[in-house]
Amino acid sequence: MIKPRIGFGFILLLLIVVGLVAGCQPSDGGDGAQAPVPEQSPNAPNRANPEGESPANSNHAAGEADDAGDHSADAEQNHTNDQKASALQPDVDLADVTAVRLVNHKTGWIGGEGWIAYSDNGGTEWEVQAQLKGTVRQIFALNGKQAWAVMENNDLYRTTNGGQTWDRIGSTPNGDFLHFISPESGFSGQAITEDGGKTWSEKDIPDTTLGEDYFHEYSTGYAGEPMDDKSL
Repeated sequence: MIKPRIGFGFILLLLIVVGLVAGCQPSDGGDGAQAPVPEQSPNAPNRANPEGESPANSNHAAGEADDAGDHSADAEQNHTNDQKASALQPDVDLADVTAVRLVNHKTGWIGGEGWIAYSDNGGTEWEVQAQLKGTVRQIFALNGKQAWAVMENNDLYRTTNGGQTWDRIGSTPNGDFLHFISPESGFSGQAITEDGGKTWSEKDIPDTTLGEDYFHEYSTGYAGEPMDDKSL
């Protein structure tokens, strides 16, 4: 019986095939081969940050945008407040003052040609409260709420709310100094009012009194007349 011979070439080919098959088997650890992950550039765009900015830079930019919006809103609000203040403050020249009355070292009124102004900070700032016809000749303030103003034609204006409103209530019977001792009782020369200045009556005085009379209260008054310059 003739036995087949295996040639050297066949054996060599078989060894090559076995080696190739062994090389394709997974490693002992059981993990399959993984494709290398390419390194991403810090500035490379991604889905979360398409512009390529870092989260810190993105948050900083957002914060700057918010601050800019806040500053813009504040500036607009300040401009609106300035416009309101300008609308409430009429254009009045306070240089020519014709009447002054202070309640204390901080609060008081001044008057001039057609206006009355108020200060509550010692005269640092003045707020125009009323614009009237004519010149304010004198102002009397009983307190920080109650005050009166006499115009050059003797028209009498009064406030009972610190100057928020000034109302004409009548007129004084003369141009003498105005003085109130209560919200109802006041004097102008020898005239007296018991209703806050709405009506006036003459106070009885002796016929022997010389000159003009001025009463500071019910029982206290003064009388006098102009002196001749030659008597000085």
